[in-house]
Formats: sequence, C-alpha cells, structure tokens
Amino acid sequence: MRPIATIDLRVDFIRAALPGEDVRAEVECYAVQGDIAYVKGKAVVGSDDSLLASVSGSFAVGTLGPAFDTVVTKGAE
Repeated sequence: MRPIATIDLRVDFIRAALPGEDVRAEVECYAVQGDIAYVKGKAVVGSDDSLLASVSGSFAVGTLGPAFDTVVTKGAE
C-alpha cells in the first residue's frame, strides 16, 4: 500500500436508494499515466441495475506521506 492523494473527484447523484434496496458498486481503474490513476464507476440497484450515482476521479499514487506497508516502532528515531 502506498500513499494516495485525491486530485479530482466527481460524484453525480441520480437518486437515493430506497429502504431495503440492495446497492452494488462497480468501479474500475481505466488508465494509469505515470503516477496518476484514473477511475470511473457507478452505484446501481442490485435487482434491476438502475443507476443511483456515477463517479469519476483521478489520484496521485505514491505521494509524500506515510507508507502503510512498513512497521513503525514507537519511539524509534
């Protein structure tokens, strides 16, 4: 796991899910150029695939920040 910073994130809400409706999310990373990852996705009703929301975004991968794949020892210098 590496630090990731959100560059741009857009969510278009079409409608709210009704109580008791199953919701399924489908998201894909469709391109990576250098350190930038581009994603798109949607949330749909599980029973009929009707659209609830769509999303698109771009993210900087490997930015400055804490690495989450290393052990940090308390008090280590």
